Amino acid sequence: MVDGIWIESLNRVKGEFFHHFSSRFDKLDARRAHIEMRYPKTLTCDQQVELESDVSNEEMKKAVWDYEIDKSPGPNVFTFGCNLSFIALIPKIPDANTVKEFRPISLIGSLYKIVSKILANRLAGVLGDIVNEVQSAFIAERQILDGPFILNEVLQWCKIKKKQSLIFKVDFEKAYDSIRWDFLDDILKKFGFGKKWCKWIQSCLRSSRGSIIINGSPTKEFQFFKGLKQGDPLSTFLFILIMESLHLSFQRVVDASIFEGIKLSLSLSISHMFYADDAAFVVQWCDGNITTLVYVLECFYRASGLRINMSKSKIMGVFVDSNMVKCVASKLECLIFKTLFSYLGSKVGGSMSRVHTWNEMVDRVKNRLSKWKMKTLSIGGRLTLLKSVLGSMPIFHMSIFRTLLTVLRTLESIRSQLFKGKKLNSKKASWVRVIKAIHGDDGKVRGYVKDGAKSCLLSIVNEINSLKNKGINLLDFMHVKLGNGDKTAFWEDIWIEGKALKNRYPRIYILETCNMITVGMELAQTSLDSLFRRVPKGGVEQGQFNELSALVHDVTLTPMSDRWIWTLKSSGDFSVALVRKVIDDKSLSKVDSKNRWIKYVPIKVNVHAWKVKTDSLPTRFNASRRGIHIDSIMCAICDKEAETSSHLFFSCCMARQTVHIITCWWDVPYGEVDS
Repeated sequence: MVDGIWIESLNRVKGEFFHHFSSRFDKLDARRAHIEMRYPKTLTCDQQVELESDVSNEEMKKAVWDYEIDKSPGPNVFTFGCNLSFIALIPKIPDANTVKEFRPISLIGSLYKIVSKILANRLAGVLGDIVNEVQSAFIAERQILDGPFILNEVLQWCKIKKKQSLIFKVDFEKAYDSIRWDFLDDILKKFGFGKKWCKWIQSCLRSSRGSIIINGSPTKEFQFFKGLKQGDPLSTFLFILIMESLHLSFQRVVDASIFEGIKLSLSLSISHMFYADDAAFVVQWCDGNITTLVYVLECFYRASGLRINMSKSKIMGVFVDSNMVKCVASKLECLIFKTLFSYLGSKVGGSMSRVHTWNEMVDRVKNRLSKWKMKTLSIGGRLTLLKSVLGSMPIFHMSIFRTLLTVLRTLESIRSQLFKGKKLNSKKASWVRVIKAIHGDDGKVRGYVKDGAKSCLLSIVNEINSLKNKGINLLDFMHVKLGNGDKTAFWEDIWIEGKALKNRYPRIYILETCNMITVGMELAQTSLDSLFRRVPKGGVEQGQFNELSALVHDVTLTPMSDRWIWTLKSSGDFSVALVRKVIDDKSLSKVDSKNRWIKYVPIKVNVHAWKVKTDSLPTRFNASRRGIHIDSIMCAICDKEAETSSHLFFSCCMARQTVHIITCWWDVPYGEVDS
């Protein structure tokens, strides 16, 4: 759309995009501002020599091998110039309509890609020595999480100390596309890069040409005269050097005491943080700081070409009157933001101990795991999608903040429903018809059931007893963690040194008049024998009493409820994985063959085999056993046996015929398998 008019002709569309982007990278006015300042960190002579040394075969191989097979290949099959690139247009917003709403990404050719990668690898090795710690992007041992974590801590400190402070998030207009090459050349020289290196960089920049791809059709070529190509591995590191000069500009005004950051201590203060082209300023709220901030950014623009987009930049005041913030925002013509806000993809400034602050992250997970994806994916595809989404999106927040138990349960519920092929928030027969029919409307586990149906609680008890008969007593791994002692039986429960006191001191136990007395009540007595039928006699009774008194003498109660803990885990929380490991260690044979997933077959086959093994398929027999009305539980194929997992896949006539046909195809002996 141009001037409110839709353009449908391919040639006119190509012409509009060509005119817009060729003018964006067109020649600049030769006049520009110059920033004179000292660069405290520069390259050493050895680093200069290493950067300009001849390219070795190992470097070239590493540059080629560093590119993943799923990266954009660029116009490798074309015989254009070495540094010509196709420009793919990526929409900045959904349903982009105008040329300004597209971001140019260069698909560089394979020959130039190798050259650029070699230079980028060399430059990455020295950036950590010359770039200040305020920059956390693409430098070894610096993480993207550093910025949100530090900013959140500074904000909390300002709130606690009630410090009036200013946060200003800068948006650079077309950041990579606006860099002046002459400014970049000056920066490289001031950082101590040699003449040969500077010549290499200028050659990479000045030889670049581009052609925009519109609906698969390229426009005519145009020459670049400014900017750094997004998609070029060298561009990111060069841009970091540009931003380092901005840091030095602000450090200069900080040292001159005309720009005051947040002083966290006598020796530590912070005024700004960078992540590539993302800049955030955290300073004391005063007119002088605001004026200096705008002035330095304007001077930097006149020198580097990096313009500040005030209409997208944002300001926030901490412990500052809202009317004052609105007044400053109106003068700067920028936006206002409040806590809780997003910084580098993470929430900052709010209390993450509240459930509603996690709603956005949970909603994003739900959107990624939407209903249409569930319907179009097999169970193996759903499992892969779950690992991808739950292994990436929430981890970023969880790396900074402690995740609430409610949020974890919500994510687990989303995971479980998608894996089972259920619509999110829906209630299928497994809940409505079965659980509700057995345990009532609330679905709680009780000791009694309706209509003689099988009790969930009884099934758990029977399973524990079954494992106990096999030599696996799960109750041995459950101990009481003592709190106030009001819920723990002094004699009956295992709460001290792994054994019930009634079994450890039987001669004293028979003297107790209240066998179910709690630990709290017992220790509140003036003496342990206060409720005994009689005082202990000499000999064995007195010896056991003395030993018991010494044992409980150092017990200290705390003002919290007693709780059961799982001793196999340091946190005390029950873990199904650890139970499985205990059972496997006891029951599985020690052989080299795999007992679980087989990586050579599709995931959906592994999952299906697991369901057959655990009898988890919704066969007629299983549905009937769970209380769902079924007209007949007999096999719908042969009508000879009950429809169970074992019958369907092993003993049914169709299953046997299928196995027989497959053995004939593979020319292997046929053998009947019952389970």
